[in-house]
Amino acid sequence: MKKNLFPFYFGLLLLVSLYIGLAARTTARFHHEKDLLLKSQDSLMKEELPHAVTIDKISVKTQFEISYARLNIDYDERMLRLPDMDMDDALLLLSVSWGCIGGLIRLLFDRLYGKTSRRKFAPYLIPLLSAITGLVTYCITYYTPALIFKHEINYEPGYFIYAALIGGIFTKNLYDRLQSTI
Repeated sequence: MKKNLFPFYFGLLLLVSLYIGLAARTTARFHHEKDLLLKSQDSLMKEELPHAVTIDKISVKTQFEISYARLNIDYDERMLRLPDMDMDDALLLLSVSWGCIGGLIRLLFDRLYGKTSRRKFAPYLIPLLSAITGLVTYCITYYTPALIFKHEINYEPGYFIYAALIGGIFTKNLYDRLQSTI
């Protein structure tokens, strides 16, 4: 008797992609907020407190030190986070995992509406192809503004999630369009 492993595969891949995607979002969000805080460092360093405040056994004297300590404590207390990863790597991982989630959404949509592929490996390869599309959307979302604008760009992680998720859902449409154009 042949068992259908699709629900197990789908659920496992969805859980792993969600965990990695949310953990990468937490890491990217931390770096984003830290970059914003460091940009306002000069003005916040001028705001001295009348007396020293102790946060997590550290004595702080300025508004900047308080904000920085709270940001680090908040990040350390989060369950879903990635170990020592910089912003670029977190955004890359975020885009690939949310692209895969988009592919899983498309796969579920096709299963529900009876548009399943006749190919044997299609359900297993669609999330992989969508993850690759997430990588492509990362490159487009990350490098296009850097090529157009000469100043430093502070990337919001939510844009990458949205672009990768939409790219993953419409992977088949994107590749069909590229194939008909080329």
